[in-house]
Amino acid sequence: MKTDIIQNYRRSFEQFAREHQGVECWSARDLQPLLGYEKWSNFTEVIAKAIESCKNSRQEPKYHFADAGKLIETGKGAQRQVEDYFLTTTLDNL
Repeated sequence: MKTDIIQNYRRSFEQFAREHQGVECWSARDLQPLLGYEKWSNFTEVIAKAIESCKNSRQEPKYHFADAGKLIETGKGAQRQVEDYFLTTTLDNL
């Protein structure tokens, strides 16, 4: 049973994977609902803790949490830019 759950999560994560400048990464905004966060502000708190953990393990956060903006549609087809991060597990630069 647990294997099925893990495989389903893995497939879900892989659907959101993208390549940015040759590095596999994920948009935090795309992963937010998948990880069960309804509010962006709650998810950014978790990201901030993860960035701190990265620093504590002597890893460079900018290689794992690249600032990115994302255009979202607002009413009547207008767009606005919102905060986002490209998240990665690699040590390569984004």
